[in-house]
Amino acid sequence: MSEWLQIASFFGVVVALLLTTLQLRLVSRQSQALTRSMQYGDYRTLVGRLNEFRTVHLRQDPKLLAWVLSTRGFAGTRSADLNNRRIYMIGKVDIFEGCYLSRKNGLMPDDVWLTWQRIMRADVKIKEFQEVWPIARVYYDLEFGRFMDEMMRAECP
Repeated sequence: MSEWLQIASFFGVVVALLLTTLQLRLVSRQSQALTRSMQYGDYRTLVGRLNEFRTVHLRQDPKLLAWVLSTRGFAGTRSADLNNRRIYMIGKVDIFEGCYLSRKNGLMPDDVWLTWQRIMRADVKIKEFQEVWPIARVYYDLEFGRFMDEMMRAECP
């Protein structure tokens, strides 16, 4: 009888260890997903603040906007309208990169990603976008750059 009790206890311990191992794996995956989500949240906060700065400061000061664009490789222009369209398109690229990185990190569902891709396809056809992208490309994630280049080739033959 005591042998059977020991065997049953042994199997009980083995089952408990297996369940604990599975639980640890699940917790590890959840922790990794939470870490990625937090890192992406930090990135989105940074981009959001940058876009707020652009909206508040650069739109109110055409000379500062022209200067900022010139430091990023854009030919100088006195046209406030053109500069505003350029900075708007740069803001859109920031958003697109955020969407791309979110998708890459598994934080964006398929249906949302498909919607953003439709928006991207429409925007790459805009003349100002086509002017901005080749210059601004160097400031973005390399994989995102390749993704946008492929999209532009497909949408703007």
